[in-house]
Amino acid sequence: MKKILSMFIIIVTSLAIVSCANSIEDNTLSVVFYTGPGASKVDTVFDLNVGDKIPQPKEPTSLAGDFVAWYKDVNLSEEWDFENDTLSKSITLYAKWDYYNFKITYDLRGGEWPSNFKVIIIPFSI
Repeated sequence: MKKILSMFIIIVTSLAIVSCANSIEDNTLSVVFYTGPGASKVDTVFDLNVGDKIPQPKEPTSLAGDFVAWYKDVNLSEEWDFENDTLSKSITLYAKWDYYNFKITYDLRGGEWPSNFKVIIIPFSI
C-alpha cells in the first residue's frame, strides 16, 4: 500500500512540475477604442508590443455629431498622436465628438399653450 501511495504522490508531483514548465506567457498589448453611446463601433486592436505605434482606425460615425479625434483620457484633455505616440501598456482611447446643436420651434397654428404650461430647457449631450 505504501508503494502505491508513494508512486501516486510521485506521479502527481511530476505532472504538477511539468504543467508549470509549459505555462503560456502572453506579454502582448491591446488597444480598446471607446466611441460612446450611439456611435459606430471600432474594433479592439490586439497583439501589439511595448514601443509599437497604434494603427489608425477608420473614423467612427454618429448621428449626434462629427468625430474630432482620439484621446488618451476620459476627460478628453490629451490627444493621441498616431504618428509619434507609442504603447507602454494596454490602453483605452476615447472618441471626442463635436455634437450638433438643434433648435426646436413649435408652430401652434393659431392655438395657444395651456395656462399651466411651463417651458423647461434642459441642456442635453450624448
